[in-house]
Amino acid sequence: MKTIKSVLPKMIGFFLIMMVITSVIYPAVITAAANVAFGSKAQGSIITGNDGKKYGSALLAQEFTGSQYLWGRIMNVDTSTFTDENGETLEQVSITANSENSFNKTISIPKTDGSSIGVDVYTGDKPYGQFESWAYNYVKLVRDGNGGWVIEQSPVFEHNKAMYEKDKSIKEALKYTASIQSNSDSIISIAEQLTADKTTDYEKVLALHDWICSYMYYDVDSLASDEAPPYYATDIVKSRKAVCLGFATLMASLCRSIDIPCNVVSGYALGVGNDTAWTDISIATDEQNHAWNEVYVDGRWMIVDTTWDCANKIENGEMNKGEVSHLYFDANLQFFSNNHKILEYSKRR
Repeated sequence: MKTIKSVLPKMIGFFLIMMVITSVIYPAVITAAANVAFGSKAQGSIITGNDGKKYGSALLAQEFTGSQYLWGRIMNVDTSTFTDENGETLEQVSITANSENSFNKTISIPKTDGSSIGVDVYTGDKPYGQFESWAYNYVKLVRDGNGGWVIEQSPVFEHNKAMYEKDKSIKEALKYTASIQSNSDSIISIAEQLTADKTTDYEKVLALHDWICSYMYYDVDSLASDEAPPYYATDIVKSRKAVCLGFATLMASLCRSIDIPCNVVSGYALGVGNDTAWTDISIATDEQNHAWNEVYVDGRWMIVDTTWDCANKIENGEMNKGEVSHLYFDANLQFFSNNHKILEYSKRR
């Protein structure tokens, strides 16, 4: 008759063998097979520069807006009666913020017989963007001839249209400079890894936009400091912080490194100072207080403002993480002119 003492060593041995098989050998075999079959995807699609430093994952900040995904609900709206928390009857209005219609915003506003109404196109818990200002996300709607709503034309729209339609050199928009380091091995490596599974230039630019908005932080502290923010693209990546010109420089560097033309644009933006609406002074100003990009994709120049789509910021020494937005990715000119004035297509040195 077997006793516990006689079978216990076998039980322990079996337990140890199975533990090694299930905890060590099996995971190692599966991991090795995944690495062979899927390459870097098996390791989380990590982006590694030529300096060996890991800069993040290509899977971060993806936009899930397809019909197969569960979308967020409209806050404070009773969908059965379509009234808000105050009992006001609402109507839905579609705001075309983007040229490709990929990120249109459908908002709900109180029904009104008035000829105009101001609306907030961002439905988060706090004002969108780096500054506590309506200028980033606030538009005025006016009645069209059919009783519907359209965005009121900005007083700088015609100026922006004339600037936007100027001939721009593709060759100049592909050059590398001291600051736009599109020939840097680390910049090329990051851009190639981010776009490796993308088939169109539009998808590639979106991937670069989302990575910048997820990885970078707007350096609010530098605005009140004598310390100059990073100037060169490689330094910007290493520090993970910049102001608008740094964001635009990095976007240009990444795009140009994979042969996508990209300009740095300088201009005036509402909300950066005290202005939250266009005045006679700001309409006429030549002051440059902001920078963004125009990227050449599919035969047209696409407006991209990564600064205003990035909600990450460093303030009082603390790094605060926010959500990536697409309001200013491929923004149509009418929406963009609500708070931007184009002044110069910069040739960064």
